[in-house]
Amino acid sequence: KNLDIEWSCPNGVRADRLDKELLELMKKAGCYSISLGIESGNKEVFKKIDKGEELKAIERTVKTAKNIGIKTEGFFIIGLPGSSVETELESIKFAKKLKLDAAIFNIFIPYPGTKAWKWAQSEEVTMLRDWKQGFHFGEKPKPVFETKRFKADDMIKMFYTANLKVKRYSALINTSKYSYFQNLPKLLKLIIKYDPINLPVHLIIAFVRSIRFKLAKKI
Repeated sequence: KNLDIEWSCPNGVRADRLDKELLELMKKAGCYSISLGIESGNKEVFKKIDKGEELKAIERTVKTAKNIGIKTEGFFIIGLPGSSVETELESIKFAKKLKLDAAIFNIFIPYPGTKAWKWAQSEEVTMLRDWKQGFHFGEKPKPVFETKRFKADDMIKMFYTANLKVKRYSALINTSKYSYFQNLPKLLKLIIKYDPINLPVHLIIAFVRSIRFKLAKKI
C-alpha cells in the first residue's frame, strides 16, 4: 500500500514462525525491530517450559533478521523450573552468542491458574511471599519463591549480573526521569559488586547513553 510507516513487534513473536521470506516482507513493509521470548539458553530448562520451538530456531531467526536489517531483542527469565545459577550463566552466554541488539533478564513470578503455579505449589518450591508482592525487575527485585537448587538471593545476584553483562541498565535503575549520568552512583555500586572486571566499558556506555538521553530530550 506504500503507507511509508515504521513498526515493530515489541511484545514478542515466535522464532519458529518467521522465515526469510516473511522477514523480508516485514522489512519491506516498515518493520525495524522484533522481540523474541527466548526465556532460557539452557536446553533442559527451555524444554521444560514447553514453548513448542527449539533454541536452534531462535538462533536461525536472529541471524536471518540481522542479515535483513531488522533489529532483534531477546527476553530472558531467571528462575524458571529446573533453573540454577549454572543454567542462568548459560543463558547469559547464549544471549551474547546471539549478538542481539538488546536483551533483558527478568525474575520469574508464577501466576495463579497457570501450569507454573501448580509447580510453585509442589514440594520442590518454597513460597516466600504472595505473588502480588514480587518484582520482576527494577531497583529492588523481589523473588516470590526459591528452590533447594536456586535460592532467592542467588536469583537476585543473577538478575543483576545478567543485565549488566548485556548492558541493560534500564532494568536495574530508574532511567525514566533521570539520565544515566545522574544515576551513575547507583549503577557504579552495582557494577563494582556484580561485574567489576568490565567497569571501564560500563562507564563509557553509560556516559554515551546519558548524552543520547539529553539530546533526545531536547529534540
